[in-house]
Amino acid sequence: MIFLIAFLFSHMSVANFDGDLFAEIMGRPDRGKTKLSYEGSHTFQGEIEGTSSKLTQQFHALKGTFLLWQNYETKWKLSNSASISQIKTNARFPNGNPLPNQLWDLQTKISYSHKKENNDTIATDLAIGSNSNRPYGAFRDSYFSLNFIYHRPNEDESGWLYFLNLSNNRSILNFIPLPGFAYYFKAHENLRLVLGLPIFVAFWRPLPKLVTSISYFPVRNLRFKTSYFLFGPAQIFAELNREENLYRISDRQNKKERFFSEEWLAKIGAQMPLEKYLLGQISIGQKFQRRFFLGEKQKDRDSPQHRKISNEWVVEALVQSAF
Repeated sequence: MIFLIAFLFSHMSVANFDGDLFAEIMGRPDRGKTKLSYEGSHTFQGEIEGTSSKLTQQFHALKGTFLLWQNYETKWKLSNSASISQIKTNARFPNGNPLPNQLWDLQTKISYSHKKENNDTIATDLAIGSNSNRPYGAFRDSYFSLNFIYHRPNEDESGWLYFLNLSNNRSILNFIPLPGFAYYFKAHENLRLVLGLPIFVAFWRPLPKLVTSISYFPVRNLRFKTSYFLFGPAQIFAELNREENLYRISDRQNKKERFFSEEWLAKIGAQMPLEKYLLGQISIGQKFQRRFFLGEKQKDRDSPQHRKISNEWVVEALVQSAF
């Protein structure tokens, strides 16, 4: 039960909540002192509504996690990540501002966890980064995120999670400490649930090798995935995601303004172990309901300063290593 829920938390897609940290305190097996990954994708040329311009997009991301110190009760880790989204277009927003041609997200994170004598776990992490077309060009283009987590397991495959997040990198309520909680339990022999505020996760195994999961994290991040496991971690899968990302454009006049990117992605793919310490994944799918917009908050998505992009195909690749 713990490993299944930890697997789901490890795939959290919300930047302000650390999925890896949640997964570790929930009991995910440690896969090595060093973890490295590369993720890349190419979105084929699409049309921009209301213009004669076209748009193609490429994404590359590198991440490394390193164990700094560990004993039976305590663990310290350091993570570094860098991603770039390259947008090839000459389109502009209605106000005349050009769409950015590259968007960076650079981040350094340190995390700490401690297991108490009663098996409860306390954990925290601090992330500092910059998500901009010119990262660290100015202090206003930087962000931070601080999490506090308390895990209290029960003996019947259930338990409580309590957490508090403080960040200036949300689409809403920046600089305001946001508390949350979740209760995980075995609702049925083949159904596991995580219910809380602001989290919902369901994990259903209708057949021994078939797994379906659905998860929601605020504000608009939704993930649905069905996997058929061939052997070990090898699987074929179908997945539906809704994601949003935000960046800070360096020459903006309003320091609170953000560049938002929203999209749905439906894809199919396969994951295979390439060798003992290496895991590979490849997928193909289609992006739809794509939108870029400028605003202070996510609710500004229908403001005049937005561009809609046509549905287009995308190919993705992921390589992970742990040793």
